[in-house]
Amino acid sequence: MSKWKTTTVISLLIALIPLGLYWYLYPQMPEMVPIHFDWQGRADRFVEKSSLEVPLLAGLGLIGLAVIKVSFALTLRFGGQQTKDNGRAAAKNASLSVLGCTVLFAVISVHALIVQTGTIAFSGLVMVRITMVILGLLMLITGNQMPKLRRNSLAGLRLKETLADDRSWFRGQRFAGRCYVAGGILLLAGVLLPGWWALYAGIAFFALANIIPVVYVKKVLNNE
Repeated sequence: MSKWKTTTVISLLIALIPLGLYWYLYPQMPEMVPIHFDWQGRADRFVEKSSLEVPLLAGLGLIGLAVIKVSFALTLRFGGQQTKDNGRAAAKNASLSVLGCTVLFAVISVHALIVQTGTIAFSGLVMVRITMVILGLLMLITGNQMPKLRRNSLAGLRLKETLADDRSWFRGQRFAGRCYVAGGILLLAGVLLPGWWALYAGIAFFALANIIPVVYVKKVLNNE
């Protein structure tokens, strides 16, 4: 089984965990469960536990997995140069993204289901920190992969300057990879910040990791 297929199977199994948890927790849930919360974490809408919305919430990981897989499949088929190298490079990065997003959606579903049993209170900060951890790990992995990508129009830092020749491509991917690794480390460290400072720092770190490589390519590579 290829790495691509293995990752898909793992993603599918992770996506099914919340559905199994819903079946297990169903008898413990009150007849009316919270389905939506305001920005302060207070429930502002309730539905019956047998409502279709609850299993749909539990199936968020499965729905997300299907949407992401279809999106990447269409991108690989119609979004760029159709060479084997491009397909392999894009598929490798896509598999990591699919797995990371599936884990994130599944964790959101699990947290929501446990909240619906009344065992714990909903916490937006918990979801923020979980998102930062998963995104940080993805950035670390992606950052290490970027310098290994060959020039293509599907994966990596794809700008007019980096696509011009192999030398510019390699320098752009190497710099962007370092920025992604640094951004991933900062995101993981930012989880330890108190309160909503974690969210503000996470947004800033992610934005800088994506903006700085573009500025570098436009200002440095473009002027050489």
